Amino acid sequence: MTAIDLAAGPVWLIVERNASAVEVLRLPEPEWRFMSDLCASGPLQEAIDAAPEVDAASVLAGHLAAGCFIGFALPSELIQVVN
Repeated sequence: MTAIDLAAGPVWLIVERNASAVEVLRLPEPEWRFMSDLCASGPLQEAIDAAPEVDAASVLAGHLAAGCFIGFALPSELIQVVN
């Protein structure tokens, strides 16, 4: 990443820690907001709806492939009890 010029306006970053290092990635603002909504435990559909300009499938695939997500939860109304 190049140096950040604070006079140039906002920069949208994601900081990821993996097994061997800390990585800092520069993101477009809409993608950062989408990821921010997900990391705040917001529902996936709400994050997608709030960022129609983001290719959510590609963003999610990239982060899943990188091992960034560690879990998910289903709303109770979607869970069926099987006897």
